[in-house]
Amino acid sequence: MSRFLEPSVLRFLADPRARADPYPMYARVREADPVHHTMLGVTLVTRYDDVLEVLRHPAMSSIDNNVDISFGAGRHGKGRVLEAPGRALFHLERRRFRRTRSGILPTMINRFLILMDPPDHTRMRRLASRAFTPRVAEAARPMIEKTALELLDQLEPHGRADLLRDYFYMLPTRVICELLGVPSGDVGPMHHWVRQIVRVLDINERGGGYLHEVEAAALALDGYFRTLIERRRAQPADDLLSALVAARDRGDQLSEEELVAFSVLLFAAGHETTSNLMGNGLWHLFAHPDQLARFRDEPAVRPGAVEELLRFDSPIQLTQRVTTDEVTIGGVTLPAHRSIVPILGSANRDPARFADPDVLDLARADCQPMSFGFGVHHCLGAALARVEAEIGLGTLLDRFPGLRLIGTEARWRKTIIFRGLEALPACWS
Repeated sequence: MSRFLEPSVLRFLADPRARADPYPMYARVREADPVHHTMLGVTLVTRYDDVLEVLRHPAMSSIDNNVDISFGAGRHGKGRVLEAPGRALFHLERRRFRRTRSGILPTMINRFLILMDPPDHTRMRRLASRAFTPRVAEAARPMIEKTALELLDQLEPHGRADLLRDYFYMLPTRVICELLGVPSGDVGPMHHWVRQIVRVLDINERGGGYLHEVEAAALALDGYFRTLIERRRAQPADDLLSALVAARDRGDQLSEEELVAFSVLLFAAGHETTSNLMGNGLWHLFAHPDQLARFRDEPAVRPGAVEELLRFDSPIQLTQRVTTDEVTIGGVTLPAHRSIVPILGSANRDPARFADPDVLDLARADCQPMSFGFGVHHCLGAALARVEAEIGLGTLLDRFPGLRLIGTEARWRKTIIFRGLEALPACWS
């Protein structure tokens, strides 16, 4: 790769201000050196076919089993340091966990489904998979539509709102609460705690001061779900949490720590990605008036439109794997224990896979974006997220034909893995 490209890659990984529009940089890397070894010790994979190969390759892991996984005991303690780039989602920040005082944060994170490999991953995923099939997602359509209308009923008299905070976050949050069995009245504090946990799953935080806030959120979530689990144990309901509690109590299918971590992750994943999908999607529809008109006027195109919006600006930009053996990707041989970063956002703009990839086209045929991953770690809630986005965007635009966005400059969150707006102010009267 040409030397002049390397600083751009490093700046992208380190500076959120350079990420207002990462796609030109993706194109440069994809053309010049599509499997690129960086100075940071990770390999970026940028082409669609190569990303697909990484995500389904049997020699790719979410963790590095040859490296000890542990966290510091506290500021003055003798605890060990996290040394697994797979679990930490890049080794760039692995020393940050020295500053955690309790064991709750690593205990929870190390049991997140997205950071596990088979057979544990297979065992845990199987327990929840029946609740997130396309059939279940379609069956939830009336409930999602009802929830969307209720939220818009509350917003309509005000004439304006931050759609991201007041609608796009609240819709999937209310839906996952319904499915998981979290009382809707608990949404407020739960949302705050989850947003803190999400910070540790990104790689953009510097220093360790923020970890105290994340640790406090982890303690709060752990206590909350342990209390709710005991309530469901005593009085089972028709929800996913009750089913998981029953699976836990039948034997050794789930440990109590796994049950708590699974609940936290399902709640977090149930709204974080979907809210960003809808927020990003609405922003780009208004930036392309012809496509906005098509989405408004042709309800039949909306399912396919969601796929194109996923492709055009993915709410998850990249993920990570660790090689367990020597592998060859895109003609480049990678050694064992190498950190690999498949850039999903780049794969979605690969001209070898998508014609005119920088054009938003809601009628695009054969649109299969990488935004929800692929293989064993394909997003468990992908079908539900698609239905939520279709209904969420469609109901909003149908209800408020005079909807207008306030402001012309997008303010993107200071995150690298997750891509979403900080706010989306709009008015309709």
